[in-house]
Amino acid sequence: MSPRILVAEDDHGVRTTLGFILEDAGYEVIFAEDGEQALEAAQGQGPDLILLDNLMPKLDGKEVFSRLRADPETRAIPVMVLSGMDQESHDEWEGAQFIGKPFSFDDLIARIEHLLADA
Repeated sequence: MSPRILVAEDDHGVRTTLGFILEDAGYEVIFAEDGEQALEAAQGQGPDLILLDNLMPKLDGKEVFSRLRADPETRAIPVMVLSGMDQESHDEWEGAQFIGKPFSFDDLIARIEHLLADA
């Protein structure tokens, strides 16, 4: 069974592109367009890794991350934050990995493989 990745990204073009890249690399992809959908998908579909946009409607990435870490069912899921902004305090994102936008698809896949191997 292929690892399942939740892509939580509000930009349709970025979400679609990530879906193609990840599926081509052999991953099963789940999509969320906002923070509320991201939480529901994380809790209901058990992804192996989450690609989390920092700036999303309804709940931003930081709030989603905080709620994921507070829930025993989602606490251990590796999270990679996709952000065009500078990385914020490590205290607020403890355990998250960051990848800045724009990013190389090869780098993204390599980092995903590394995170999944460590999980």
